[in-house]
Amino acid sequence: MNRTILAMLVIAITSVGAVAAQPLIGDPVPALGDEVRWALGQPNPRFAKGKIYVLDFWATWCPPCYPLMDHLSEIQDRYDSAGLVVIGIAVGTDVGMSLERFLEKEGNRISYAIAEPKDEDRLKALLVHPSIMEPNNFGLPFVMIIDRQGRLAWVNDPFGADDHLDERLAAIIDGSYDLASSS
Repeated sequence: MNRTILAMLVIAITSVGAVAAQPLIGDPVPALGDEVRWALGQPNPRFAKGKIYVLDFWATWCPPCYPLMDHLSEIQDRYDSAGLVVIGIAVGTDVGMSLERFLEKEGNRISYAIAEPKDEDRLKALLVHPSIMEPNNFGLPFVMIIDRQGRLAWVNDPFGADDHLDERLAAIIDGSYDLASSS
Protein backbone atom coordinates (compact mmCIF):
# COMPACT_ATOMS: atom_id res chain seq x y z
CA MET A 1 0.00 0.00 0.00
CA ASN A 2 1.52 3.31 -0.93
CA ARG A 3 2.04 6.08 1.62
CA THR A 4 -0.65 8.38 0.19
CA ILE A 5 -3.39 5.76 0.56
CA LEU A 6 -2.14 4.84 4.03
CA ALA A 7 -2.15 8.51 5.08
CA MET A 8 -5.68 8.97 3.74
CA LEU A 9 -6.83 5.87 5.62
CA VAL A 10 -5.31 7.13 8.88
CA ILE A 11 -7.00 10.53 8.41
CA ALA A 12 -10.36 8.87 7.67
CA ILE A 13 -10.14 6.62 10.74
CA THR A 14 -9.09 9.55 12.93
CA SER A 15 -11.96 11.70 11.62
CA VAL A 16 -14.52 8.98 12.22
CA GLY A 17 -13.20 8.52 15.74
CA ALA A 18 -13.54 12.24 16.50
CA VAL A 19 -17.15 12.34 15.35
CA ALA A 20 -18.01 9.14 17.21
CA ALA A 21 -16.68 10.62 20.46
CA GLN A 22 -19.40 13.28 20.51
CA PRO A 23 -22.09 11.75 22.70
CA LEU A 24 -25.81 11.79 22.17
CA ILE A 25 -28.26 10.81 24.92
CA GLY A 26 -27.40 7.26 25.99
CA ASP A 27 -23.86 7.34 24.61
CA PRO A 28 -20.71 7.05 26.75
CA VAL A 29 -19.14 10.43 27.50
CA PRO A 30 -15.40 10.74 26.81
CA ALA A 31 -13.22 11.48 29.84
CA LEU A 32 -11.93 14.98 30.40
CA GLY A 33 -8.43 13.53 30.74
CA ASP A 34 -5.83 16.19 30.15
CA GLU A 35 -8.18 18.33 28.02
CA VAL A 36 -8.70 20.68 30.97
CA ARG A 37 -6.70 22.54 33.57
CA TRP A 38 -8.13 22.20 37.08
CA ALA A 39 -8.49 25.58 38.79
CA LEU A 40 -10.53 24.71 41.92
CA GLY A 41 -11.41 21.58 43.85
CA GLN A 42 -10.60 17.93 43.25
CA PRO A 43 -9.55 17.01 39.67
CA ASN A 44 -11.80 14.44 37.97
CA PRO A 45 -10.06 13.48 34.74
CA ARG A 46 -12.14 10.26 34.39
CA PHE A 47 -15.85 9.63 34.88
CA ALA A 48 -15.87 6.83 37.45
CA LYS A 49 -18.56 4.17 37.14
CA GLY A 50 -21.12 4.44 39.92
CA LYS A 51 -20.87 8.23 40.19
CA ILE A 52 -23.15 10.83 38.61
CA TYR A 53 -21.61 13.92 37.05
CA VAL A 54 -23.11 17.32 36.35
CA LEU A 55 -21.02 19.34 33.90
CA ASP A 56 -21.82 23.04 33.86
CA PHE A 57 -20.39 25.09 31.00
CA TRP A 58 -20.28 28.72 32.16
CA ALA A 59 -18.32 31.95 31.76
CA THR A 60 -17.12 34.71 34.07
CA TRP A 61 -18.90 37.26 31.84
CA CYS A 62 -22.27 35.40 31.89
CA PRO A 63 -24.72 36.93 34.43
CA PRO A 64 -27.26 34.05 34.06
CA CYS A 65 -24.46 31.65 35.04
CA TYR A 66 -24.03 33.11 38.54
CA PRO A 67 -27.32 31.96 40.16
CA LEU A 68 -26.75 28.48 38.75
CA MET A 69 -23.36 28.36 40.51
CA ASP A 70 -25.07 28.87 43.87
CA HIS A 71 -27.65 26.22 42.99
CA LEU A 72 -25.00 23.74 41.84
CA SER A 73 -23.11 24.24 45.12
CA GLU A 74 -26.34 23.37 46.99
CA ILE A 75 -26.86 20.32 44.76
CA GLN A 76 -23.25 19.17 45.27
CA ASP A 77 -23.63 19.46 49.04
CA ARG A 78 -27.07 17.77 49.08
CA TYR A 79 -26.16 14.79 46.86
CA ASP A 80 -22.47 14.32 47.68
CA SER A 81 -23.20 11.15 49.66
CA ALA A 82 -25.20 9.79 46.69
CA GLY A 83 -22.07 9.94 44.51
CA LEU A 84 -22.70 13.24 42.73
CA VAL A 85 -19.76 15.18 41.32
CA VAL A 86 -20.37 18.67 39.91
CA ILE A 87 -17.75 20.11 37.58
CA GLY A 88 -17.90 23.66 36.32
CA ILE A 89 -16.17 24.16 32.98
CA ALA A 90 -15.26 27.81 32.43
CA VAL A 91 -15.40 28.74 28.75
CA GLY A 92 -14.80 32.05 27.03
CA THR A 93 -12.09 32.95 29.51
CA ASP A 94 -10.39 35.12 26.89
CA VAL A 95 -13.19 37.67 27.41
CA GLY A 96 -13.95 39.66 30.55
CA MET A 97 -12.59 38.73 33.96
CA SER A 98 -9.94 36.02 34.06
CA LEU A 99 -10.88 32.74 35.72
CA GLU A 100 -8.18 33.24 38.36
CA ARG A 101 -9.53 36.68 39.28
CA PHE A 102 -13.10 35.40 39.34
CA LEU A 103 -12.14 32.54 41.68
CA GLU A 104 -10.26 34.96 43.96
CA LYS A 105 -13.46 36.99 44.29
CA GLU A 106 -16.15 34.28 44.19
CA GLY A 107 -14.42 30.93 44.76
CA ASN A 108 -15.50 30.65 48.40
CA ARG A 109 -19.14 30.28 47.34
CA ILE A 110 -18.40 27.35 44.97
CA SER A 111 -18.30 23.89 46.56
CA TYR A 112 -17.42 21.91 43.43
CA ALA A 113 -14.52 21.53 41.02
CA ILE A 114 -13.83 24.13 38.35
CA ALA A 115 -11.87 23.38 35.20
CA GLU A 116 -10.86 25.39 32.17
CA PRO A 117 -10.40 23.84 28.70
CA LYS A 118 -6.88 23.88 27.34
CA ASP A 119 -8.47 24.14 23.88
CA GLU A 120 -12.11 25.24 24.14
CA ASP A 121 -13.12 24.31 20.59
CA ARG A 122 -11.58 20.86 20.95
CA LEU A 123 -13.36 20.22 24.28
CA LYS A 124 -16.72 21.33 22.89
CA ALA A 125 -16.18 19.11 19.84
CA LEU A 126 -15.35 16.19 22.14
CA LEU A 127 -18.32 16.56 24.49
CA VAL A 128 -21.15 18.30 22.65
CA HIS A 129 -22.72 16.75 19.57
CA PRO A 130 -23.70 19.38 16.95
CA SER A 131 -27.28 18.08 16.99
CA ILE A 132 -27.47 19.14 20.66
CA MET A 133 -25.84 22.54 20.19
CA GLU A 134 -23.98 24.17 17.34
CA PRO A 135 -20.39 24.97 18.35
CA ASN A 136 -20.67 28.51 16.91
CA ASN A 137 -23.94 29.19 18.77
CA PHE A 138 -22.99 27.86 22.19
CA GLY A 139 -25.45 29.19 24.79
CA LEU A 140 -24.58 29.50 28.46
CA PRO A 141 -25.10 28.17 30.99
CA PHE A 142 -25.19 24.70 29.44
CA VAL A 143 -25.53 21.64 31.68
CA MET A 144 -24.97 17.94 30.98
CA ILE A 145 -25.71 15.05 33.33
CA ILE A 146 -23.68 11.84 33.05
CA ASP A 147 -25.28 8.79 34.67
CA ARG A 148 -23.70 6.09 36.86
CA GLN A 149 -22.74 4.07 33.76
CA GLY A 150 -20.86 7.01 32.21
CA ARG A 151 -23.57 7.76 29.63
CA LEU A 152 -24.98 11.12 28.66
CA ALA A 153 -28.35 11.15 30.41
CA TRP A 154 -29.60 14.71 29.99
CA VAL A 155 -28.67 18.11 28.58
CA ASN A 156 -30.48 21.35 29.19
CA ASP A 157 -31.51 23.89 26.64
CA PRO A 158 -29.61 27.06 27.56
CA PHE A 159 -32.17 29.08 25.63
CA GLY A 160 -34.85 28.26 28.22
CA ALA A 161 -36.93 25.40 26.81
CA ASP A 162 -35.85 22.83 29.40
CA ASP A 163 -34.89 23.89 32.92
CA HIS A 164 -35.79 20.68 34.77
CA LEU A 165 -32.33 20.06 36.21
CA ASP A 166 -33.50 19.27 39.75
CA GLU A 167 -36.21 16.77 38.77
CA ARG A 168 -34.03 15.03 36.18
CA LEU A 169 -31.09 14.82 38.57
CA ALA A 170 -33.26 13.43 41.39
CA ALA A 171 -34.64 10.74 39.05
CA ILE A 172 -31.14 9.80 37.85
CA ILE A 173 -29.92 9.57 41.45
CA ASP A 174 -32.84 7.42 42.63
CA GLY A 175 -32.70 5.20 39.53
CA SER A 176 -36.17 6.05 38.22
CA TYR A 177 -34.97 8.06 35.19
CA ASP A 178 -35.90 6.46 31.88
CA LEU A 179 -32.94 7.09 29.63
CA ALA A 180 -34.70 5.54 26.63
CA SER A 181 -37.57 8.05 26.74
CA SER A 182 -35.25 11.05 26.98
CA SER A 183 -33.48 10.63 23.65
